Amino acid sequence: MEKQIVAKPTIFISYSRKDEAEKEQLLAHLSVLQHAGLTQVWSDDQIGAGHDWQQEIQDVINQARIAIFLVSANFLTSEFILGQEVPTLLHRRQIEGLIVVPIIAKACAWRKVAWLSQLQVRPPDGRPIWHDGGRHADEALAQIAEEVADMLEFVSPLSELLPQYPFTLPNRKPSLRDFRQWLQGTRS
Repeated sequence: MEKQIVAKPTIFISYSRKDEAEKEQLLAHLSVLQHAGLTQVWSDDQIGAGHDWQQEIQDVINQARIAIFLVSANFLTSEFILGQEVPTLLHRRQIEGLIVVPIIAKACAWRKVAWLSQLQVRPPDGRPIWHDGGRHADEALAQIAEEVADMLEFVSPLSELLPQYPFTLPNRKPSLRDFRQWLQGTRS
């Protein structure tokens, strides 16, 4: 069975599993955009049993148009996030213009992390969303969701950027490598 490239821009959520409750609250707000037909929101809890989780994460990272970092001390100390997800997403940001939105979830020393302190974070003042036990988290997350919706007006799904790219590939989603090969004419 062939899979189709998603026609809507994908938002990739990078988070620590230790921050599951905060991720779920963020997803609730971003899901409003998904239900409005503006985007597809993806986090690793969508990986099916028995699937190659690292490959699925890489495939979604390769097709995402927006990446959201849910920043906490847990996020900033995760070997997988810092060794796999962040470098790939920052490379795509630099080379392809991927939009990266760091959300300061919990108090942490994020200003001391060179790559992160150079990015514009949300909330704009850098105050953690759950700084007050989450009493105002819904307001902050709703505002961020609206800002992401505005960003979506300026990004195109992969299918619009590449109107002649093969839109179906057998049994897997296309990767950035597939796209590069196609551009170089090595893929038929």
